[in-house]
Amino acid sequence: MTNKVDLFFDLFDEAAMLLVTGQGIDFLEAIHRTAQMFCNNEADSKADQETQKRLEEILEVAAAEDFLKEEIRLAMELLLIKGFKAENQRLDLMTPDAVNYLISRVVNRKFGDIGNKQLTILDTALGTGNQLQAIANNLSDETTLIGIEKEDLLVKLAASSADLQNNEIRIYFQDALVPVYDLADLVIGDLDSYQYPDVPAVQHPLYDQGVRYFPYLVIASRLINLKDNGYFIYVIENDFFSQAKADVFRSFLKDQATLMGLMVLPPSMFKNGAVGKSILIGKKASLRSWDMTVLQLPSLSPDQIPDLFQKIDKFTDNL
Repeated sequence: MTNKVDLFFDLFDEAAMLLVTGQGIDFLEAIHRTAQMFCNNEADSKADQETQKRLEEILEVAAAEDFLKEEIRLAMELLLIKGFKAENQRLDLMTPDAVNYLISRVVNRKFGDIGNKQLTILDTALGTGNQLQAIANNLSDETTLIGIEKEDLLVKLAASSADLQNNEIRIYFQDALVPVYDLADLVIGDLDSYQYPDVPAVQHPLYDQGVRYFPYLVIASRLINLKDNGYFIYVIENDFFSQAKADVFRSFLKDQATLMGLMVLPPSMFKNGAVGKSILIGKKASLRSWDMTVLQLPSLSPDQIPDLFQKIDKFTDNL
């Protein structure tokens, strides 16, 4: 797969850089424009004649190749990282693939045998769509993909990336706490940790009780989008349970959902002094006698992966 990822990256990168140098746009905008070229197999009409000729040659080479969805996603991930660095954007706008694949493992274990039923996944913190695409690309069944994102640039990049991978996605361009009414089997999100500002338009019982911690508000708000017995999987910071009004959040949650399990990510994944992160898994069902299962992941080194997968599978089967 690596050679094909490298090939897609090189072709796309050259085309994007031609737009950057020829039209004076930044690299992230060039990614969006180049994705449109690749999807339409047509050179950018704003380019000069010489550039258009080279773009057509690049598109011809790309069209002759049969790229897998996951090969395209991995190449796009590298391209976006390059763009974020060039524009001094936060690199944590994209969830690391190690985390994506752990979540994909859990999702496959829980939803991998649903017959002819189509799985609906809602990403309430879409970003560039990288995590949602990673999960969808590693499922054998058809999926309906929905995302929520408030940043215009990220919406464009997520849509472009989805188009390249031929993954249809419905994106709501809005704040994560603004209601949507789609029903999903699974809700996911890599949640930013901050105190939500006082906004009169927010209407939710937790907000009315003084809860401002953004992950609490998102998890509670998105329960309405989960089908009964549906699951939610969120990437959270390890101080999640010690935030202000945690007791109010837990009290609200217990009548509608259950926190089923927590996978604590290895400390080696994070900078010294960082809080660290975990993968929180819950279910829209009130299970009064359930005690949350905790799995501490010591390492993600390649030699430990087989044993790690066995532990994750056992952990998932017990949820």
